[in-house]
Amino acid sequence: MSKAKSLLAIMMAILLCIGIFAGCSTATTNSNNGSNNDSDTTQNNQSNTSDDDTLTNEVEDVIGEVTYVGTSYLSVTTYESESEVTDYVALDTDTLTEAGSTQYVYPDDTATYYKVSEGALVSATADDVVVGCLIVVTTDDDGVQQVIILETADEATEDDEDETTGTEEDADVIAEVAAVNDDGTQELTIYNVVDDTVEITDYASVDLSNYAASETTETYTIADETVIAVVEDGVLTETTSEEIMAGDFIVIYTDDEGVTNIAVYHAEEDSTA
Repeated sequence: MSKAKSLLAIMMAILLCIGIFAGCSTATTNSNNGSNNDSDTTQNNQSNTSDDDTLTNEVEDVIGEVTYVGTSYLSVTTYESESEVTDYVALDTDTLTEAGSTQYVYPDDTATYYKVSEGALVSATADDVVVGCLIVVTTDDDGVQQVIILETADEATEDDEDETTGTEEDADVIAEVAAVNDDGTQELTIYNVVDDTVEITDYASVDLSNYAASETTETYTIADETVIAVVEDGVLTETTSEEIMAGDFIVIYTDDEGVTNIAVYHAEEDSTA
């Protein structure tokens, strides 16, 4: 009887040891899995952070002359600097050279406006940005968009008084008329240039196939002093705004006298688009 009790005690002790070892093994496995999960989470977070940084760094400053002011965007003839610009207040605009391309800028609702005056930045408004201004679009340290007027239109005109107008850079808008409203305004679909090395030498023979439709639309009001001409057999014939219809293409540009002109390409007349 005594031997039987001793044997039973030994077997119970063995079973207890087996249970303890099994519990330790499970805890170790769970611990290792938790460590791996934490490692994966850390790597994923680092990867996401890297992607965010890459997206942030893709934003570049835009320097250029304003050629058109729309309700939601600006058309800018871009300029390049000889070296990296770290202080736009101290920037010598004479060191800027025209890049020969057009870029469309979309100011944010939260954008802040400034202009350089006597070596300092002073507050400005969106209304101060007009055709002819030399501007830079950048962001501050908090990521807020800034539009800085480097030169007003008058200052830019004085610097460029020896330059001619009426070239491709002054062709502010290439657009298709989507609709003509009852009040005379027009709904335009803006077209972007495909090859900016192709120059417009004659507004009566613009190669519309060099332009592609963008997602930008604009409600356009024709000013009273605007000169409107329809293209007929390669010749511009002066007309009125009533000649413009939905489906037409229009080219808005400035002539040598600084007057806004619109060349109208009727849909049936267009063989290049």
